[in-house]
Amino acid sequence: MPAVRGQDLATANNVLQGLGLRTIIAAPLADAEVPEGGVIGTVPPAGTSLRTGEFVTLTASAGPEPIAVPAVVGLPESAARAALQEAGLTPGARVTEPSDDVPAGEVLRAEPAPGTLVDAAGTVTLVVSSGPEPVVLPRVIGLTADEASRELEQLGLTVETTAVAGDAGRVVDQVPDPGVSVQRGDSVVLVVGGA
Repeated sequence: MPAVRGQDLATANNVLQGLGLRTIIAAPLADAEVPEGGVIGTVPPAGTSLRTGEFVTLTASAGPEPIAVPAVVGLPESAARAALQEAGLTPGARVTEPSDDVPAGEVLRAEPAPGTLVDAAGTVTLVVSSGPEPVVLPRVIGLTADEASRELEQLGLTVETTAVAGDAGRVVDQVPDPGVSVQRGDSVVLVVGGA
């Protein structure tokens, strides 16, 4: 009986039948060393003396066992990438997404999700927080101080006011300027005209 481990199943089958042996194909089994479709073993084993017409069972590789995506949500991106590589998976392209709840640089989610079985060396995309989404400061000059404060506070901004001579109760200037990107929680100074 010749050694056929590692050969393509069809080739090994033809070799054995060419020697006058009859073959049985068993269900494939996971094997990390032999590529999918290659022979991982025979019964009887290689080197056994057989007579013409005897049976040989061939078992092919189903490829490596699938790997569960590890829990990486909430980890810093570098730690998540290391965990994927340690598990035998390939970190995919970096995707960022704003989040008010997850600090910048931490993993929001993995695609496929943690716990999902994937092929060995499969790719897992990490969606990483870029931090809170910036707010583009609207123009509130000309509004009443109450209207301007309400609009800015709805955006999550803190409002401070200072009075100057001018149009009573109306915003005559704002700092920072309209159109500037700020973060929620930042302060905006409204310059309001006094009587």
